[in-house]
Amino acid sequence: MKVEADKQDTSCESLSGHAVYIIGANQFYIETLGNMIEARTGAQCTCVKNMEEISEDAVTSGKSIFFLFDLLGKSVEEFTAHFLPSVETIAKTNFVVMFNIRSGLGIEESSMDHGIRGVFYENDSLSVFLKGINAIYNGELWFSRGTMTKFILEDKENSVVSIKVRSILTQREIEIISLVAVGCRNEEIAEKLCVSPHTIKTHLYNIYKKINVTNRLQATLWAANNL
Repeated sequence: MKVEADKQDTSCESLSGHAVYIIGANQFYIETLGNMIEARTGAQCTCVKNMEEISEDAVTSGKSIFFLFDLLGKSVEEFTAHFLPSVETIAKTNFVVMFNIRSGLGIEESSMDHGIRGVFYENDSLSVFLKGINAIYNGELWFSRGTMTKFILEDKENSVVSIKVRSILTQREIEIISLVAVGCRNEEIAEKLCVSPHTIKTHLYNIYKKINVTNRLQATLWAANNL
């Protein structure tokens, strides 16, 4: 990821008071990134080489923390062996992000399976990175539509949807929330299902009530965790 300063206003919501840990081997690089994040967001960044340098009290403080893992030059095998074991527990209550990923390795899909909130690529700019961090802070997942589609639809199409989900939603509602989760607008969903946009709005109203959410972002998170 490019960490050069730029003049573009990213409109990143202030993370003042939030702890951010950047984990990576290249100390100069991650410290430069940390300084820029602090300047842009007001967050308190700490740069370490590995999770062992972070105290257990900090991880279990009860406050949601950002953990940013630098995967520059890492293979999917290294990611699976060295990074996933570190994040499975902390991802349940914290914001876990992977950056400097090389696309096409399959790390994105594995990340979603383990509760990671987003990934950023080697050629992403600092502006894109901060925009994504802001989105994650506000409850979104930061993955490409292609990755979301594969995770929500293709990887699940041959699996059995849990009895719990089927007891909450009808088959048509499962189809609709799956399409919402991959970023489809109401008009696109209506076209795919050969119904009117008004019918989709009615279905979404019922879905939100059933799964106890109030907007598309929350519905997307619910879908990622339950479908």
